[in-house]
Formats: sequence, structure tokens, C-alpha cells
Amino acid sequence: MDVNEALYALWIKTVTEKSPSAARLAAKTFASAKEVYRAKRSDFSDVFSESQKTLFEDKNLDEAGKILKKCEKLGLRVIPFSSPEMPEEVMRTANPPCVLFVKGTAVFSQDDVRVAIVGSRKATALGKKTAARIAYELASAGITVVSGMAAGIDTAAHKGALYEGKETVAFLGGGADVIYPKENAELYGHIVGNGAVVSEYLPGSAVQGFHFPERNRLLSAFSKAVIIVESDENSGSMRTAEHAKKQGVPVLAIPGPIDSPVSAGTNRLIKEGCRAITGADDVIEFLNSEYGMRLKIMKRLSSPMRTDAEETKPTEKKAEKQVKKKKESTEKTERKPVDTSGLSELAKAALSLAEKRGSVAVDEICEELDTDFGSAFEAVCELEEKEILREAEAGRYRIK
Repeated sequence: MDVNEALYALWIKTVTEKSPSAARLAAKTFASAKEVYRAKRSDFSDVFSESQKTLFEDKNLDEAGKILKKCEKLGLRVIPFSSPEMPEEVMRTANPPCVLFVKGTAVFSQDDVRVAIVGSRKATALGKKTAARIAYELASAGITVVSGMAAGIDTAAHKGALYEGKETVAFLGGGADVIYPKENAELYGHIVGNGAVVSEYLPGSAVQGFHFPERNRLLSAFSKAVIIVESDENSGSMRTAEHAKKQGVPVLAIPGPIDSPVSAGTNRLIKEGCRAITGADDVIEFLNSEYGMRLKIMKRLSSPMRTDAEETKPTEKKAEKQVKKKKESTEKTERKPVDTSGLSELAKAALSLAEKRGSVAVDEICEELDTDFGSAFEAVCELEEKEILREAEAGRYRIK
């Protein structure tokens, strides 16, 4: 990290605290943060208002220095708008960020292939399965999955990429050190350990409603394509699609039932001309044809999606066998018996597998219980919701 350039970028952030548009305008107009700092009033063109020009006359770096030290303490990298890590596509947007705060292991390159997967917070089980499976298969092709770490589709997409052990990137609506929603604390940790969380807001900044549309413009610009899995007519993911269209980023949509509220948005996008997709193969085909890439899915977890009836019906013999093993294993340990009442047979079988092995991954459930990825993912979600399993590490679950 260029400390001086980072310091000047933070200075821009502090002096324009009450005028974020001035900071974005500076990033769009000048070649570096240092150049902005050294600029005289007369160096600012007429695109800046007089009040905006006045903001940049305050050359005090003390507050910026304090924030830089805070970032170092929190393990946040500061990426100024002039950094080679700042994607060119982001800087070509109407309102580019003057600085990004990044926490995690990922280092961004102009050659990275990133695809955003977003959708409804109130996603259906089928929607979450679809998002997770597509993310997993895209990750196996070397694609970085980008999303917003929100509940529902976003969470499923991040987890799908993590199952394959690949990097995933989350854009946040608050500071990069602020976990939102709180229930995604473990997921946040896994993303930081195998990818990155990104924000344009100062450390400690609370999540605000108006931050999400701003966040979404970066999420789409950061990506080669945006996939909308489920969305109602007025959701944030529809705003993301709008940003993507303005930025020239292709929007792909998963079609859904005509009477489903969470498919109303995606179905409308398709009617308006967005490409309809039904799986990762369609995405790969599109990227290869659109950008001249040679991407190939290297790993799959399951066969094509089954019907609703098939998705909820595990292989009986396998399930019964695993339940029996669970009973035998439980008798040999001192662990307090888990209340399995109300669990599906597949969830019980997955729990048994977790008890036997100490931890379990979705692909292991698929292989051992002879089921598809979507059903295995649903079983894990069921056990998580009942607070029986917890994600102990990226893609692996242990009994609480």
C-alpha cells in the first residue's frame, strides 16, 4: 500500500464528509489523491461548485492520519482511487469512490473474472439452492463470486463459493469492520479468511438505508455480469440491475413461477430483454462468447435440479442407514442428545454424518446420502436454523 497516497485519499474522505459527491468528483477528475491535495483552488474546474472547492482548502492531515492508524489496527487495507487494485470499470462509473476499505486476503487484479450473484433477502428454499449451486460451479471455473452478504440469496451465493474453497467478495453497506446482518458474523469471518469484504465507508460507519443503492453501484461495476436469482419488483437487487445496465454490465436473470412475488422482478427483467439462465453452464457460455474467455466448470456437486417432490425426498435406504449410525454413535458418546423432532429425514441423516465425522461439508452429504446439491444445502440450512449445526470453517459444519 502506498501510505502517502492512502493518507491523501483519507484526507479527501475527511474534508468531504458532508459532501460525498465532492470526493467522488475529485476521484473522477484528478489522477491521484496526492494531486488533489496539492491542487490550488484555481486547479479545480468548473464542474466543482464554489462550496466544494472550499472544502479542499483545508490541508490538515491529522484526522486522515488517525484513520490510517485505525485501519492498520483493524487490519483494513486502504485502496485509493489511483491504486492498480482499483478496477478500471469502477473508475469509469459516473460516481467512482475516492477510496475503498478492504479486509481479507484477496488482492484485486484487472485480470480477475468476477460475477455478482444477488437477490431477495426473503428468498425461497429453491432460490437459495440455485444461488449456492451456481456460485459453487462458477467458483470451480476460476470466477470470483461477488455479492452483498445480505440474508437470503447473497448469503447462499457466498457460501456456495466457499464450499469450493474459492475467494468470494462481499460489498457492505457500512464500514468494512461492521458486520451486517449480525447473524452473518461467522460468514463474515470466512469471507475475510478466504476473500474480502469491501466498503467505501469509513471504519465504524453504521449501516444506513441510503448506503445500499450506493453499495450496489460498486457491486455491479466490479463484475463482468450480474445474476439476479430472485427479486420482487422493488427490491435492492432490481436497483443493482439498473446500475449494471447504466454501466454496460450484462444482467442475467433466473426465471421463476409467474405467481411468485420473489420472481416478479426477475421475470420482468427477462421480458425487458435480459438474458434468461437456468444454471452455471449458461453463465459460462455467455462469458465465453461475450468476452472471448475459455472458462470451464471443473467441478460439479450434483445433477441438474430435480422437481420439488424429488428435492424433498432423500434416498430412503441411505437416510435410514445414517439415522441408525447416528443412534449408535450417540450411545457411545457423552454428548447431550440432540432434539431431532420436526427435522426432515435428510436433515437427520446429515446430522448423523456430522456426528460420525466431527464435521461435514455439503459435497460429502451429496456423496454419502446420494442426493443432489440443492437438497443437501437445504438440509444444512434446516440444521443451522434450528441451531443444531454451525459453520466452523469455510464450507464445513459442526454440531453446536
